[in-house]
This record gives sequence, C-alpha cells and structure tokens, in this order.
Amino acid sequence: MAKSKDEAYECSACGWHVTKWVGQCPNCKEWGTLEKITVRVGSSKSGVSLEDSIAARAARVSKNRRRGSAPAQEKAGEAGRRKAPSRDSLARTSQRLTERALDDEAGAVFEEQTSLEDRIPTTARGLQAITGISAKAAHAVRTGIGELDRVLGQGIVPGSLVLLAGEPGVGKSTLLLEVAYRCAEGELGPTLYITGEESLGQVRLRAERTGALSDSLYLSAVSNIEDVIDQTLELQPGLLIVDSVQTMRADVEGTRGGVAQARAVTSALAALAKETGTAIFLVGHVTKDGNVAGPRTMEHLVDAVLNFEGDRHSGLRFLRGLKNRFGSTDEVGCFEQTASGIAEVEDPSGLFLHHRTRRRAQRSRWRWTGAGPCSPRFRVWSSTRRRTTRGATSRGWTPGACRWSRRC
Repeated sequence: MAKSKDEAYECSACGWHVTKWVGQCPNCKEWGTLEKITVRVGSSKSGVSLEDSIAARAARVSKNRRRGSAPAQEKAGEAGRRKAPSRDSLARTSQRLTERALDDEAGAVFEEQTSLEDRIPTTARGLQAITGISAKAAHAVRTGIGELDRVLGQGIVPGSLVLLAGEPGVGKSTLLLEVAYRCAEGELGPTLYITGEESLGQVRLRAERTGALSDSLYLSAVSNIEDVIDQTLELQPGLLIVDSVQTMRADVEGTRGGVAQARAVTSALAALAKETGTAIFLVGHVTKDGNVAGPRTMEHLVDAVLNFEGDRHSGLRFLRGLKNRFGSTDEVGCFEQTASGIAEVEDPSGLFLHHRTRRRAQRSRWRWTGAGPCSPRFRVWSSTRRRTTRGATSRGWTPGACRWSRRC
C-alpha cells in the first residue's frame, strides 16, 4: 500500500497537531514549540496499524500454542454449534465462575477447567462478562525488592506498563537489571531485557558485578520496535524491560527519541502489554527541569510513572511515584548505590541518626512520609546581635511542612 504524505505542525512539548503554523501551541500554551513534520498515512507496509498488527500476531501465536498443547478433539458427530444459553443458565454460570475466580486455590486451574465459551457467557463476539474474568490474573507479583514493591503498590501487575525516569547515571539500568534477575528467578519466569544504550557485553559485565546472572534472563540489543515485538511474542516472557524509549524507533516520521517516535513506541508497548499479559518496564530520560522527556501522551498511556532521583555526591537514591493506577503516589522507596549494585534501605532515618551526638541546638522530629516515618533534623543558630533578621530555612523539606519552635 503506497503511503501518501501530508505536511503538518507538531508541538515538541505536548505533541499537539495543527495544520498551519502558529506561534503559541493551542493545547499547552507554550511559545515557539511547533515544528514542521511529514504525516504518512498507513504506519506499516501493509497499511495496517502497529496496534492491530500486534493483536493479530499475538492471537496467531496463542492459537498455534493451543493447537500444539490441546488434547485430542472430540468426535465429529458430537461437534456442532452450541445452543444459546438461557437467562437462568447464564446466572448459574456467572455465580459458579465468580466462586472459582475469587478462590485462591481454584485460580491457578481456572483457565484449564473452563473453556473459552464458558468464560464468555454471551452470544456476542468480543464481549465478556465481568464475573467470568479471573481475578487471580490481575494480582500483583512481588519482585523480592521490598522498597520497589511498596512504591508500586504490592508488586508488578501482569500486563502493566511502567515508565521509570531519572537523570543520567542515577542507576536506572542497575536497578532494573536487579529487578530482571529477581523476576527471572521468581514467579514471573523468563525475563527479556532490551538494551538500546549499551552493548550486550556491557550489560553482562554489570550483571557479573552485581550478581545478576540467570539462565532465565535473556538479553537483546535490537532498536526497532518491530523486532522487540517479534522477540516478545516468541519468548513469551513474564517481564520485558526496554532501555530506553529514546533509543527505540518505529515506522513513523521523525527523529529517534522525538515526539512522534516516543509516542509511537509507547503506544505499541502498551498494546503489547495488554495483548500478551507481559509486564513491561520502560526507561525514559528527563529534561533539564526534571520532567519526563517526550510528549505528555506517554504519561497517559502508561499505568505508572516512577522517578528515580539522587545526589551525585551521595549514594542515596529515592524512588517516587508520580502516577500509579495500582497504588498510592505518597510512597517513597529508599536505595543505596554500592559497589555491588543497588541495595534497598529499609531504615532511611538510621543513616542520619546513628552517628549523631546530642546537642542543645539540634533536635530530631518524626514525620510520616507515605507509609513510613522519616526523621528530619533541626538546627538552630543564635546570634548576639539585637538587630538581626530572623528566618527559617530548610533543605529537603518545604518550610510549610516543618513547624519551627523556639524550644528546638
């Protein structure tokens, strides 16, 4: 199918499209952000969108797997169209499926004991009763890293897409490599790590240094989203890590890492996660202001946005949730960058209090941050001058969050 081309203008801040150039973006109100792009009709050689192609290929792979593992079919004389169920039978079936779906013991064998028609008690194609959906399939799986599980809610939800952003060198790749190793050795099973910024040898060296070697952890250095989809459908991993979105490219106009490319890659990965049930971690860069680089559409497409931050002169790293569909965004995970990798810190306040000596002008107070307490430290400096402007300053805490007292 031949691709027709048309010209438009796209905002580099939010991805808004307009047909004519204007000085201010009508959507985000930013000035001078509209850039000329070439729009192509049809995002693949066959004219089929990438999301539809993912759904078709996932269905084809699933059908082939069922053919190879399914038992022998019943006799041809017993085959035939199933009679449409009555309203009473639908009610009994829904009640029976609800009991099975909510039972932890029957959740593991729910898919094996019920056929596709039993799980969809309706005659319309593509519709599914909410009582026929297994609640076990949406339960979070713990990674073994307590701080990460707490920030995510309860763990990694199958079929979810998580965006992890942070400054260069903060330790995003080291943290995700540890997550990949824990998940490969845990319940999620095989893990696929796509590295677009490093070579396979570099990732291998870091895995040896941090002790993250596993036979169930697979590496790939492809940079085309089509190749990522093919490898995911072939391996069927429980967890997919893409490092990073700015290094991936899709069959759309625009430079790699640009607004159009980042939006197309994120949209394709979101469709891949929902079709296959694979949990996906996507690494993203940040701007000089600390915001996630790329269009705002990326944050709308993903299920959770995590920010990994820390000081260059300190080994402490903090993981904060900016958006989370599975839990609260008030939680903060504390990690420490060591020579052997990223280690979680279960008691962050102990790092500041174990070496402290009691002074008269220094006090510590407890304050709750999310579900865990934190102990900020207060210091008071006095002056013998009578005409001195009094003031209170804080670092790491907003002045409104602290109550200053003369008795500190």
